[in-house]
Amino acid sequence: MRVLITGYINDIHVVRWCNALAQRGLDIHLATVHRSDGMNALDETVTAHQLSELGGIGYLTAVPALKRLASRLNPDLIHAHYAGGYGTMTRLSGVRPFLLSVYGDDVFETPKISWLHRKIIAGNIRKADHIASTSHIMKQVTQRLCSQAHITVTPFGVDTELFRPHYDQVTEDTHDAPLFNRDSTITIGTVKKLTDKYGIDTLIQAFALLVNNLPGRAFKLEITGNGPLKTKLQQQARKLGVAEQVTFYPAVPHEKVPDQLRRLDVFVAVSRRDGESFGVSIVEAMATGVPVVVSNVGGLPEVTGYGRHASIIPPDDPERIFQAIHEYLKHPRKVLLQAQAAREHVIRTYSWSTCVDTVVHLYQEIKEKRL
Repeated sequence: MRVLITGYINDIHVVRWCNALAQRGLDIHLATVHRSDGMNALDETVTAHQLSELGGIGYLTAVPALKRLASRLNPDLIHAHYAGGYGTMTRLSGVRPFLLSVYGDDVFETPKISWLHRKIIAGNIRKADHIASTSHIMKQVTQRLCSQAHITVTPFGVDTELFRPHYDQVTEDTHDAPLFNRDSTITIGTVKKLTDKYGIDTLIQAFALLVNNLPGRAFKLEITGNGPLKTKLQQQARKLGVAEQVTFYPAVPHEKVPDQLRRLDVFVAVSRRDGESFGVSIVEAMATGVPVVVSNVGGLPEVTGYGRHASIIPPDDPERIFQAIHEYLKHPRKVLLQAQAAREHVIRTYSWSTCVDTVVHLYQEIKEKRL
């Protein structure tokens, strides 16, 4: 089967889908209007096609090139990742059958900008032959934009062999973990882009509360990611008097993320907007056996089993983050058992192999309908 994917070549999710599908024997071609930054490489069996480089307008000027490419490749289907720019470009190309993956901000936030944005996004959804959504809550939001849309939930999966804890189960051997030992340093952390959406400023405020209110314990905060707010966040840490305990690491290739997660005793993801429809880093942390604290937005409660496998707190509430972590410190064995159950939940629900199976099956269904 030959599939033409349109998407941002530097998006780790686009790269992972392309590589996994190619490794299943599909002939995958990626059409993009961006140049690769080299952070996460495409598999050598994936063919990338550079269409245009004119910023936002590039999506429109690339339409003729996409048409020509599709005419030459004659794909069994075209799959656009993101309902905004790439969804619009793919819709205007007229190539069918057309599968559209919605990601989060494109359906949660973009339609709120103006009536025109809503009209474009809703139109792209309506014109697609089928929609793929990473979560059930985003499926509901997408259906509100276009009630007749045919939608399949296709979660972002996790390689649970790559993302695995240091230990296989909670036993007496885990009692040397920092959560059990009052003399050990507790490492709090997150792996996120340093943008306003992800609430890193709230995490730093909560960390300062930990340091100031629990003087008998030692803490450090590790923040992994790139973004425009790095300098501002560093200034915030200095102003709160915790700069020496806060370390900023640059973004790392996906295969290096497990090493960053295994350094943590608690993973915190406190996004402040519903646009985080799935929370891949949260599922990766759970797979790695790290206790998790998340905000009650978007698809984050869904992936954590609605509180069964994580502590869920309101967004923009550093006091509640502090309280959640403090509770973890008071009940370490319970927390590590919860973390173990969280990993089992990920294996059952978000195994990467199973998620790829879902997309391959969806491709086959779409192809057969055309035939």
